[in-house]
Amino acid sequence: MTNFNLSYDGEYTYVFHSPGIEPWITGALKGRKLNKVVDVGCGFGLASVILKSYLGAEYLVGLDVDDDKVSKASPLYDDVVVADAHFMPFRDHVFDLALSLEVLHGLGIKSLDEVERVSNGIVLALPRFNVEELLRRNYKVYRYLLRGFVLVDLHSYEALTMPGSRLFRVVKFLLTILKPFMKALKVFRKGYLLAFKL
Repeated sequence: MTNFNLSYDGEYTYVFHSPGIEPWITGALKGRKLNKVVDVGCGFGLASVILKSYLGAEYLVGLDVDDDKVSKASPLYDDVVVADAHFMPFRDHVFDLALSLEVLHGLGIKSLDEVERVSNGIVLALPRFNVEELLRRNYKVYRYLLRGFVLVDLHSYEALTMPGSRLFRVVKFLLTILKPFMKALKVFRKGYLLAFKL
């Protein structure tokens, strides 16, 4: 996958009445051909609605270490696998996309290595993680603010906001003014992150 362009998917918010990380994820993935996707740490399968129904993933695999969750999520996926994210039973680069929402922060670098091994494109949502390591690995990393209405690029410190709101335009303006200060002090390196390698 190439040509990464992050945008806020207002249509997703309109359809699902849900601000947060999902409109940014769908904005990054919308229009991409998703032949084979793995949902790492699928839990009960909530991300399957986004991946299969909304984004049109053709073949969706759910992977989780908890066999009870996997059995409950099974109807939502084309295939499910009970496995540890440290040792995924897949060939190298077999997936177009790996999505992992709020899982890898508790598992560490070895799991990130595995996700990178099995997939060509990656989307991560993490309450915390080593930002420097993600940037070193060429991820686009964003700090998630104000329930996802604002993202700050942790490489350039450019602010992205939900379109159309006067309040968020003011927030973006203030963050733009403060950008040199925030970049020098590495403000926003801790907290909820979205990371993309597409």
